[in-house]
Amino acid sequence: MDENEAFYRYVEWETEVNDISIEATGSGEIFIFLDNQENPSGSSTLTEGQIGASSFHGHSGKHEIRLQFNQVHNLVVHALCFRG
Repeated sequence: MDENEAFYRYVEWETEVNDISIEATGSGEIFIFLDNQENPSGSSTLTEGQIGASSFHGHSGKHEIRLQFNQVHNLVVHALCFRG
């Protein structure tokens, strides 16, 4: 499952976003890319469904979000919440 990806298209923010909350079960790293960026705009590390470390920064506008998963163990993402 390492480096598997998921995409969300047409996600739009009216203001800058500086925080992400992920509701999940299992463990792993999630890297968050906006549009066609080569470097991630953020990441989150989860252990048994609990966020251990998280960072994110995104500018306002309409985006495609790409999640890349690494070092996963029974990881299932239930919800993402981006906050300003």
